[in-house]
Amino acid sequence: MDFLKALAVFFISPFNVAVFLTAAGFIAQRTERTRAAKRCWLAASVIVLIFSQRYVSDVLLYPLEHMPTLNKADNIKPELIFTPGCYFNTEGDVSTISRWSECSLQRLVQASILARRHDVPVIVTGGHFLADRDVSYAHQAETFLLELGMNENKIKTVGKGTTTQTEIDAIGPLIKNKSVMVVSSATHATRLKMMMVKEVREYYFYPVDFHSSGKLKPYISLPSIDALESSRSALYEYVAILKAIVLS
Repeated sequence: MDFLKALAVFFISPFNVAVFLTAAGFIAQRTERTRAAKRCWLAASVIVLIFSQRYVSDVLLYPLEHMPTLNKADNIKPELIFTPGCYFNTEGDVSTISRWSECSLQRLVQASILARRHDVPVIVTGGHFLADRDVSYAHQAETFLLELGMNENKIKTVGKGTTTQTEIDAIGPLIKNKSVMVVSSATHATRLKMMMVKEVREYYFYPVDFHSSGKLKPYISLPSIDALESSRSALYEYVAILKAIVLS
């Protein structure tokens, strides 16, 4: 199962598909299948050219990040704030702040701001899924929130969960029939709502870590690695939403 998951994640990336097709083209050429080789190379080139366009990634991301129903909730009073785990790098000799991924920093800083604004606790989750299996993401997140000035009694640390669903399962008793504001990456809004709406009394979403501007006016730009990565993020999220629908 883990192998199939890794394989699916690999082929969600347009760049990985292009690399695979390029390699297949060279294999076809070595076996004197020239026409097949040219088709593989052409397909690889088209995929890279399309998905490396910033406008294409913007279009893919728009339904996830900028649909009206996904707007952030500003004028509400939650009982709890929940921010799921992202990533913390445990390898290398670097400063602690450099170990945090961008999505982690944005989620935790915004959760801290909202917790102070509404005077409510923050729930942080995440088990032992980091490179160093002895390190819990949630406990690193707790330490970071304390360094941001939050009171210890306003942080609920649940060091469990290696996926979004298992993190939500781990906090089930804490959020049951509560008004909860979730702070997470903008692309996760639809999937998180699907997973949490039956668990809580009221569900609100505060998006961070946007990958697109929300503008859909067509334009052409130079090929961009960032656009390839944004396209991959969007495609991954669509597959994750489909999986959540099938399993629900």
